[in-house]
Amino acid sequence: MTGLTDPTDCVAKALAEYKIKLTSITYTSGSDSVFIELHYIINIKITLTHDSELVEFIEDDSELIELFEELNDYLVGSNPSGMYTGEVKVLGNDATIKINVLSSSSLDFYVTITGLVSAKIDCKG
Repeated sequence: MTGLTDPTDCVAKALAEYKIKLTSITYTSGSDSVFIELHYIINIKITLTHDSELVEFIEDDSELIELFEELNDYLVGSNPSGMYTGEVKVLGNDATIKINVLSSSSLDFYVTITGLVSAKIDCKG
């Protein structure tokens, strides 16, 4: 999320609008998860887990080999990819965060906080 210093970046504008501070964002390849810390009147710590899809039916050996090659590329790369979601309840507030990692330089970022305080961020790309 390198665009946070750009005042025209959607995520940067939304965080500033709600006065939300993104304290940290950390990807852990071993668990394929993203840990995010936000401060919005209260501290919110949330672990986002990868939303994986079921593997489709394999019809022949060439498809199986291709699947193993893709899996190997994924494990060797150890970079986040796809949708990550998480929910947490903090002091009567519900927070849901979703990020969809599109590439190494682009992601969709969604935050919904409801309860005593509320915020909604919906940024694509």
